[in-house]
Amino acid sequence: MSESLRPSGNPISWVKRKTSEQKEQEYLKSSPAYAMKKYAKSPEGKARMEQYRREERKKAEKEAAKPKPDPALKYYRPVFRPGFLMITSGRRGGGKTHAAVSFAQMLVEERCPELGKWRLATNIIFVRKARGEYVTDYPEGVHHITTMKELFPIAADVLEKGRTSS
Repeated sequence: MSESLRPSGNPISWVKRKTSEQKEQEYLKSSPAYAMKKYAKSPEGKARMEQYRREERKKAEKEAAKPKPDPALKYYRPVFRPGFLMITSGRRGGGKTHAAVSFAQMLVEERCPELGKWRLATNIIFVRKARGEYVTDYPEGVHHITTMKELFPIAADVLEKGRTSS
């Protein structure tokens, strides 16, 4: 071989080296991944994959249809039960009323049906905005009282009907 035809440099560089992409392709063709990929492209594999997707969709729909229990329910059960008294104390502006209203709303709206039906007697004024104005409005099951005298007929009604009162 004449000097002009021979490639310059190290004789090892004359051998054509495989790129990393070529090595990866060869590995995939010889691996189980290649067999799986080939099966997935076959009509039988496509049908099986579609069946698997349908089953997974059904499972997801069943899970979505199940009502998710409130994670705090295990803490509510011992506190919100018939005959139980809860007294809250704290400094002014500490959020006592806000917390009480939040609990009362949860109970009156029956977000935790496991806790039963509730009626609320309170001196808190409930308002809502209607047509740009604030209007006094109490949801069903909430009774506004200003004296203990107003509480007794509500308590008697609750005891007769067997509903819980807070």
